[in-house]
Amino acid sequence: MTATEEKREELIDLWLNSWKKKDNLGIEKVFAPDVHYIRSWGPEYYGLLEVEYLFNEQNDRGTIRSWEVDRFIHNDDETIIHWFLEDENKTGNGKKIEGLSILKWNKNNQISFVQDFLCNIHRSDPYSSSESPVYTEQQLNWLDKFRK
Repeated sequence: MTATEEKREELIDLWLNSWKKKDNLGIEKVFAPDVHYIRSWGPEYYGLLEVEYLFNEQNDRGTIRSWEVDRFIHNDDETIIHWFLEDENKTGNGKKIEGLSILKWNKNNQISFVQDFLCNIHRSDPYSSSESPVYTEQQLNWLDKFRK
C-alpha cells in the first residue's frame, strides 16, 4: 500500500467514525469544498455545506450502529469501498445493508465525488424450488421501496 492510499483510508475511516460517533470529526478534511455526493436512491448533494447538512439531518433522525469496510480498491485518483452498515431510526427500526461507494480524489487528497450503491443482504436463489422465480416477502418489500 502506498502512503497516499494509507492516507485516503485514514480519511475514509474519519468519515465513518464521524457517523458512528454522531460527531463531525473533520468532514472538511475529508471532502473537497465542491464535492458532489450521489446517494443510491437518488438524492444528490453539491458542496461541503450540503454534505454537512446531510450528516446533521441524518444524525438527528437515526444512529449508525456499525459501518465497517470490507475492502478498499485503489486506482490512481479513485477508490472503491465495499462496506456493511447497520443503522437504527428514532423508533428503533433498523436495517442492515451492504454497499459500494465510488470515490474520486482531488489534488489536495480530498474526496471530490461520491456515488453509493446498495445491495440487499437478504439473498436467496429464486429458482431453487421452481422454474419460475420465487422471491421472499422481504425482497419484494425492499424492491417496492425503490419503485415508489
